[in-house]
Amino acid sequence: MKKKIFNAVIFLCVPAAILVTAFIHRERLYHGKPATVWVDELQTNQDTALKALQHMDKDALPALIDRLKSPSLTESSRAASALGKLGTMSDSAVPDLIKALDDKRPEVQCEAMLALSRLKITNQDVVPKLMAKLTDKKTGNYAATLLNSIERERAAKNLAPFPHNGYDYGVVCLKSSTPSMRLNGAIQLAKIAQKDQQAKVALQSLLHDENGWVRQETAQLMTNPAALANFKLVSE
Repeated sequence: MKKKIFNAVIFLCVPAAILVTAFIHRERLYHGKPATVWVDELQTNQDTALKALQHMDKDALPALIDRLKSPSLTESSRAASALGKLGTMSDSAVPDLIKALDDKRPEVQCEAMLALSRLKITNQDVVPKLMAKLTDKKTGNYAATLLNSIERERAAKNLAPFPHNGYDYGVVCLKSSTPSMRLNGAIQLAKIAQKDQQAKVALQSLLHDENGWVRQETAQLMTNPAALANFKLVSE
């Protein structure tokens, strides 16, 4: 008799356990659609899809992170962009965005850098990787934007400046084939030129730059240091 009762209890409990497990692992819906569908809708109705994903909060992140790793360039780039636009709810996706900096596709790298800038990261361990991207025509401006953002956020949080700022950062920018990046280098060097002879010499070299705009702006930086406060880095 006891055995029959035990078997009956087991018979009743197993389906209940299955139902509970299914409920716990059920994908959250918003307006009847799961996050995966809303991620698809980023392509056709970005504003509405972003609002839906924002409402779903962290429940939306697995679908976005999965698309970030997609072999489809469009899907990966769109997911990276969305993670940046969703703000602080994407903080836990920062490690995945940092991994995307090594993606073989420059477009994905650029969207990941822009997203990390929007998320206001302070990670100085990514600085060497970003420095290596500065002279690349496709990634240079995005790398500069993220470097500038990290530098700014670390200063705002009273964190130590990253070791590659100032002279090293400026000189790397000067090697770029893009005039705007060389001007970014001039701005970085001008910040320290009055106290650093190396930086001053490097800055002076831009007075002979092949681009007239770079020469003109560099001359202004050198003759009127007070003007530096009004210079905005071109990458931003």
